[in-house]
Amino acid sequence: MIRRLDQRRLQRLCRQRRTAYHVSDVALRLGGLARWWLRDDVLALAAAEEPWRSEETEWLTSKPDLPDSPGCCWVLFALEHTEQWPLLRPAFLLPLCWKSNVDHSPQLPPALRQLADEVLTELCPPGRGADPRWGLHLAECDEINEWDLSDLQFRCDSGKAPLAAGLICAMEGVRPDHRVWATGTWGGGRDTATVGRLAEKLQLAHQWGVDEFFVPAGMVQTAQKWCKDWGAAIVIGTLDLAVTGGAEANAETVRKALKDYLSSLDVAPPVDVKHGVSPGVRAWYIRQTQRDRERALSFYWQKLLPVISHLCRRRIEEAAGRRGLSPGLRFSHLVTIASDSPEVVPLVAKALDVSQCLVLYTADKTKMMESARTGLAGSRCSVRVRQFDQEANLRAQFDEAVSKFTEGVPPENVVFDLTPGNKLMSLTLEHQVARRGNWLHYLRHEIERRTVCPGSERPILWRAGESWDEGIVT
Repeated sequence: MIRRLDQRRLQRLCRQRRTAYHVSDVALRLGGLARWWLRDDVLALAAAEEPWRSEETEWLTSKPDLPDSPGCCWVLFALEHTEQWPLLRPAFLLPLCWKSNVDHSPQLPPALRQLADEVLTELCPPGRGADPRWGLHLAECDEINEWDLSDLQFRCDSGKAPLAAGLICAMEGVRPDHRVWATGTWGGGRDTATVGRLAEKLQLAHQWGVDEFFVPAGMVQTAQKWCKDWGAAIVIGTLDLAVTGGAEANAETVRKALKDYLSSLDVAPPVDVKHGVSPGVRAWYIRQTQRDRERALSFYWQKLLPVISHLCRRRIEEAAGRRGLSPGLRFSHLVTIASDSPEVVPLVAKALDVSQCLVLYTADKTKMMESARTGLAGSRCSVRVRQFDQEANLRAQFDEAVSKFTEGVPPENVVFDLTPGNKLMSLTLEHQVARRGNWLHYLRHEIERRTVCPGSERPILWRAGESWDEGIVT
């Protein structure tokens, strides 16, 4: 059953006498909204009243969990005249949810509905019939969706950033991180550089255990100072809302303005060797490479690399078994090249389970070589490096380095990885340096949005001088 909460009724409730009996009555009347909107000291006083059972007392005084399914978001309201609302928090949350193929809920406060319309116009402009329509609704947690709040007149201009991010997450199927908050607005002649009552919003975030809070660019230093003064371990992120274009905002400019916020809001999915790289993990990684490449690469090195190398190793063993080459197939020495994808070196070295790796590199790829070497630190594979000049005789340089590296090693234990490096380098290794009996390796993969799809890697191994059709094709 829908219960109506109008502005006057809420004001009357908030002007009750501040006694355990009276505030307990207010909490009962507000139901699930109470622990979202009432002050902590008011909730504690209400919980002290005798009618509450112990489990109800614990529920009333505990912080509610923000919803985190795709489409969920939360908007911060801040009171302009706190003396008129003595029982309410100076800043409070309203949890919401974007739903597909429905209109906006008629239970929304009018200011919130207006913002939702603006967000829809910018992110889902009319005429794109292939897209589902989206509607904003009250979240179902604590039965908040059973309230009609359409008479409430609280301003919430700065809720536009979380509303827009919530809709983008809904469209992409992203589960938002409830520890990441934001406040900011644009369009309608609003100030994109500042927001009102930021101190109150930050204090609420501190109480809620928020990890990261995004604010307009003009307020970052102020927010950082406040957090430092309070001892609040909140990372302050920047919303460069000027790039939205204000009244001319569109999907591209809004996404650009919220890029860092969207990146942090996007919860990294769990990864483990047993389950491999799921479609959700793959989608998350590809999204992150578009928004925050540094974060995506860190995730790859720490989480994906061990899983993908294990997956490739298993694929090699299975394919070798089908060719009658396993379990006798053993590699010990890998020759490879440092490239702009340094992760390929440790991936292949671990997939082939080699104990020695030679990384050839040019001066401009020194940083990539170091990354590749770091990726094998702590493993059973020791790394040697050799710089070469790509303008000089490649065959002579490669021959010298490889001869020293493989001295005394049976040819069948040596693998040349042809995946990294340019074509001339790969061809030189394949046709002029590799000896009969050596193995050649290439890593195939799928590409999406100009990014390698993790988990799509398929190793190919074949003997030097032979066709790869006769080799190990996974």
